[in-house]
Amino acid sequence: MKMTFSEFAKLLYNHIGNRCGADVFTYDLLTNILDPASNTILEELQPDTLRKYYNGRRSIAPLAKRVLPFIEPTCFSVYLERKCSDATAANIAADLEEYGVISRPDELFDDMADLFNQILRGSTHRNKNNEELEQYFRYLQEKYYRIKTLLYFSEPRPIYDFYIPNDLYEHGNYRRKKRIQTELMLLSFRKKFVVITGTGGLGKTMLMHHLVLTLVKRYDKYQKLPIVIQLKDFDADCTDLIAYIKERIQIQNLEEYVRSGKCVFLLDGMDEIKSRYLTQFEKELSDLADRYPENNFILSSRPISDFIALSKFDVYELAPFTKEQALQLIDQLVYRPESPELKASFRREVDESLWETHRDFVENPLLLTIMLMTYERYARIPYKRHVFYRDAFFTLAEKHDATKIGFERAYRTKMTPEEFALVLEEFCTRTYFDEKFEFTDEEFAAYFDKLKVLERINKRFSLQDLKMDFTLNLCIMYYESGKYSFIHRSFQEYFCALHLSKAFDSGFRKIWNFFEEKKSRLCTDYTFDMLYDLAPLKIDRLIFKPYLTELFQRCHGSGEEQYWDFLEEVYPEINYTVGDVVNSYFNLPRSYIYDMILHKKGTERKYVIDKLPYDEDYEIETYLYVEKDGDTDCVNAADLEPQEQQPYDLVEVSGHNCRVLISEIREEESDLHQAMLDPYFPYMLEYHEMKKCLYELEDQLTDSASAEYEEIF
Repeated sequence: MKMTFSEFAKLLYNHIGNRCGADVFTYDLLTNILDPASNTILEELQPDTLRKYYNGRRSIAPLAKRVLPFIEPTCFSVYLERKCSDATAANIAADLEEYGVISRPDELFDDMADLFNQILRGSTHRNKNNEELEQYFRYLQEKYYRIKTLLYFSEPRPIYDFYIPNDLYEHGNYRRKKRIQTELMLLSFRKKFVVITGTGGLGKTMLMHHLVLTLVKRYDKYQKLPIVIQLKDFDADCTDLIAYIKERIQIQNLEEYVRSGKCVFLLDGMDEIKSRYLTQFEKELSDLADRYPENNFILSSRPISDFIALSKFDVYELAPFTKEQALQLIDQLVYRPESPELKASFRREVDESLWETHRDFVENPLLLTIMLMTYERYARIPYKRHVFYRDAFFTLAEKHDATKIGFERAYRTKMTPEEFALVLEEFCTRTYFDEKFEFTDEEFAAYFDKLKVLERINKRFSLQDLKMDFTLNLCIMYYESGKYSFIHRSFQEYFCALHLSKAFDSGFRKIWNFFEEKKSRLCTDYTFDMLYDLAPLKIDRLIFKPYLTELFQRCHGSGEEQYWDFLEEVYPEINYTVGDVVNSYFNLPRSYIYDMILHKKGTERKYVIDKLPYDEDYEIETYLYVEKDGDTDCVNAADLEPQEQQPYDLVEVSGHNCRVLISEIREEESDLHQAMLDPYFPYMLEYHEMKKCLYELEDQLTDSASAEYEEIF
């Protein structure tokens, strides 16, 4: 609700009034937010008038109009910092929540100063648009301020109790890879169109929540309306993205804000759009950005592509935690407060050893939280991801909301944790193959009816019992806004991998085909990675060996001819850089299975090529060094109009991005052609390594007299 001056003054008086008179306290508040030049105005005020401002019996609007030029919020922030202890500040923040005002602990005094500023300025004008915005902002605060997490599952917790902002990297900027402060980049609005990529559990959705809350809290500063859209529901029926957005945002004059360029579109979860609708979404988003280019667009996604179709958008990577950020998160998490030595011991291990031995886990906020939860039970952290999630599941199943190990929870379905795992295996595999990450009641019921595992475990229970156990007892899912969702998609990936690892041999060709067909979305999750670790010999025998055999059968002849055929099959076009550039383009194998062979067989994946000669026929981008007053920067020439080059002391070419089609270059006689035949060219090395890999797989699978039984040993 909108806070009045009287409410603001009384709230502060309860904490820092020190039993002084209402008139004295009101005068104190006003003098500490106004420049001393306003003193003559304040000196005119009678004690009775000040008491009426305090009690709400007189509007402060007439006074506010007179003192507007003298408002200095920074002075008020300093005043509060001087008056408040840490405990007092925490109590003020708690009271503010009743008015829908939220604040991070380290920003409370600045936020209070901004709020006082808004109250004084807002009292001078109020209209229907303001009321509509206030209602919308209250909705956003209620929706995004408190959230459930894996650790805080029983009830939502304020996000700033545990949120540690990640930094950003410029995507592809491997020579100048440096951390960029998230707010500095995204809320300076220097970039109109931004994609934020990051693997599962890094905190993309948490970042979106943080941006929403910051834009609401700082609306007077930014004058930007946050438009938050979850993309998982986008499908073939969404032929107009602005109409899709308007259905979900209840602001009558939304189009007026959009046309005037006063919106920040926060589009969360592009990777959750079904793969068959991705191209349509990219077109719709590009069209929307072209129609309303004065607005800001921030899109989050796992790195499912190089986002070439979104040509307007700059791509940034959400950086993993530093060691300091990881330790800060541990400090802020509330876990087993009755046994503080447990968290202290875990923190010490992270600081002294786990950061070096398990960095992939520690630098990911979700995995770090799971590590803390499993630490008490297992007293060790596994190296393999599937073992990690197995331990996490049994921790959830046996003690997540218990205070002691050994606690046995009463499940409505009467299943054991092992039986739950079997049900989850089938449920997760079916939903994963359908690219479903959340479910309505009707969709949940449809999957429940298909479960064959219930006959195997010989259990009878209702759909409602299973829902209750999944959400309230096992805590592997949650129910919100009419839909069931996994607490995190990585659990769906783990149980799917576990189920697929047990498939009959005859089913592995279908598994192979599935991953190849869905590679645009699945290339950044860990399902296949965990599947290989669960059943390496099966994957070698039934997927990797047949794949490589078929690949080299399609590469005709031998020597150079076979090599060029190999390149056309695996890397039909190659991106490469010459000189100094800011962003490089990845080279991804055309086949997902091939990429996993590279990964699992220990071959270094060479995504960026920078050792080929420049050929102007294949240039796609040019970069320039620009120098002014001794400072040199590297910029894309396309971003610098000729007239914009004049103020610089120096403008010279620094490098190029190039792209070549193998079908063309193999027929040429050129330096570039010869460079690709060099024995040390990365893809020439990779070609020979893959031939060697195939020979080793053939030897491995024929050494035994009964190779088909190898996996029982």
